[in-house]
Amino acid sequence: MYLARRSVVGFGLATAAAAPMARAASALPAVSTDVVVLSPGAGRRDYAPAIAALRAYAASELKSIGLPGMTLSVADDQGFAASMTFGYADLDLREPVRRSQLFQIGSISKAFASLCLFTFAQEGKLDLDAPLSRYLPEAALPAEPITVAQVMSHSAGLPDGAPVFPRSPGGRLWSGFAPGSKFSYSNTGYELLGHLIARLGGAPHPEVIRARVLKPLGLDAMLTSIQDPDRPRFANSYSPLRPTWPALTGAPLAAGPWTQMDEAAGSLSATADTMTRYLGFLMRLGRGDGAPLFGPALARRFATAAIDCDVFGPKSRYGYGLGTVLIDDSPAYHHTGGMITFTSSFHVDAKAGVGCFASVNASLGDYRPRHTTAYALQLLRAVKAGTPLPPAPDPLVSQRIEHAELYAGRYVGPTGEVVQVRRNGGVLDLAAGDATGRLEPAGRDTLMTSHPDYAAHLLTFERQGEAPASGVWWGEALFLRDGVGQRAPTPAALAALAGHYLSNDPWTGDATVFARGESLVLEGRGALTPRDGGYWAVKDDAGGVERFWFEGLLNDRPQRLNVSGADMLRLS
Repeated sequence: MYLARRSVVGFGLATAAAAPMARAASALPAVSTDVVVLSPGAGRRDYAPAIAALRAYAASELKSIGLPGMTLSVADDQGFAASMTFGYADLDLREPVRRSQLFQIGSISKAFASLCLFTFAQEGKLDLDAPLSRYLPEAALPAEPITVAQVMSHSAGLPDGAPVFPRSPGGRLWSGFAPGSKFSYSNTGYELLGHLIARLGGAPHPEVIRARVLKPLGLDAMLTSIQDPDRPRFANSYSPLRPTWPALTGAPLAAGPWTQMDEAAGSLSATADTMTRYLGFLMRLGRGDGAPLFGPALARRFATAAIDCDVFGPKSRYGYGLGTVLIDDSPAYHHTGGMITFTSSFHVDAKAGVGCFASVNASLGDYRPRHTTAYALQLLRAVKAGTPLPPAPDPLVSQRIEHAELYAGRYVGPTGEVVQVRRNGGVLDLAAGDATGRLEPAGRDTLMTSHPDYAAHLLTFERQGEAPASGVWWGEALFLRDGVGQRAPTPAALAALAGHYLSNDPWTGDATVFARGESLVLEGRGALTPRDGGYWAVKDDAGGVERFWFEGLLNDRPQRLNVSGADMLRLS
C-alpha cells in the first residue's frame, strides 16, 4: 500500500510502533468529557444546547472510530469561546486529556506560512505572482516557471512528498502539469516556502512565523516546530499497531513515535484554547480585515480561493493554505491536518461568524475530525440564526458502503479457496474459512476487511459500468465470481518489479506493488504505467506529478523504489 506523507487524502502515514501496548476500539476506556466556557462574548447568546449536542456527538465519534482523545474549541465573532476535552491523553494510565496539552495541527500550519508571506507582500518585499526562482535561484526548481502564489495554492504541479533536492534524473523537481491549471496537493511546495520565508526574514522560518504572525495575533502560546524538549507538554499519541495494513475503524492502536520536525508544511502545535483566537482572525479575514498583518486588498486576496479542488468534497476550492467548502450550501473555510500520531480539522464560516477546531491524539487511516467540526458549524449557525438545532451526523458514516449489492457474492480464488461477501443493508462482511470480518470502503470499488486472513491488503473489485463485480483482487490473486472467468498470465518483467518496498523514515512510508495479469498496480493508488523518461506513474496521473523509478537491479529484481526522489528499499 502506498502511503504518502501528510497528504490530506489516502490512508495516512506508515509508522513504526514505539511500544508493545495495543488496544482495539472495544478495549478503549469510556470517554470522559470536560467543557469550559472561556468567554461568554458580547452577544450573550445561549450556546449551551449546541455545546451539549456537539459534546455528545464528539464523544460518540471517538468511541465509534476507536480513538483515545480529542481537544476541541468553538468561537463566534462576538467573543464567545469555549473549549472541550474528550477521552484520554494516556490510555495506559487513564489520564484524561487536559486543556493545557499541546496537539500537533499538521497541515493547518500551511495557512500560517502563507500569512507570513503575505506580510512580506504588504511591505513590498515579495511579489506573490513572481517566479519562485527569483527568490530561491539555487533551489532545484522545475524548468517551468512556478509562481509563489501557485505554490501556496497547490497549483504548481509539484509532487506531494519529494525532497527539495530529490534523488531524480537531473536532481531537480518537476511540474506534472501546466502550472496554474489545476490542483495537486504538495507538501514539498510548502517546504520550499519555508526556505523562502527564511530568505526574506533573515532567520529560520519558525522564528519568522512567530515574529510576523503568531505574536501580532496573540498566538504566542503556539509552537512553530516539534522538538524533543517540548514533548512533555503534548498529549501522548497513538498510531495503528500494524502501520502498513489498511486501517479500519477500531483497528488496534499502539503508542506512536515522536518525530522532530520544523517544516513549514506542518510543524505548528497548539491548545484548543489558543486556536479560538485563530478562528476569530479567520472570521475577520473573511470579511476583508487582515489587521494586524496586512491591509484589506491582501486580505481579500487571501480570503478568496484560487483554484478548484475536490480534495475536501464537491465544489471545494483552495487558496493560500485555506480550503473553501460548502456546508449546507453555504461557504466555509476548512482544512485538515494529518501527522504521524495526530489528526486535526477546522471549519470557519466568516459570514455567520462562527468556527470550530478539533484535534485527536491518534492517526488512523484517513480519519480526520472533519465531521465533528462541520457539525459544530451547523450547530453554531443555528444558534445565531435562531433556528432548530440540526440532528447529529452518523459517526459511522465511514463504514457505509455505497451500492453494496454490486460487491456481494461468492468468489473463488486461483487454488479453489472461497470467500463470500455478504450484504446486510448497506453493511458488508467477508466470510472465509471459519472466520468472518467486516468490510469498509477504501476507495472506488475498493474495500478493506478485518478478516484475519485478508486484513493485510485491500480488496479491489473488477467491475464494468453499473454491473455487479465479476471478480476481486487480493494481493496478486484474482477471485472470480462463482469461479467463472479467466485469469491472464503475468509477464516475467512485470513480476520482477512487484514487491513490498519500505522506508524507515516515517514520513516516506511504504509501497506495495503487485503484478496483476498484464498490469502493475500500486496498492491504494491504482495501475502504474511506464512513461517517457524512464519512470512510472499512476494511470490517471497524466503528467506524472508523482514519479516512480525501479532501481538497483540484483538477481533481475529492483532492490529500491525511488518514489518522487525519496528511496524505499525492497522488503520482500
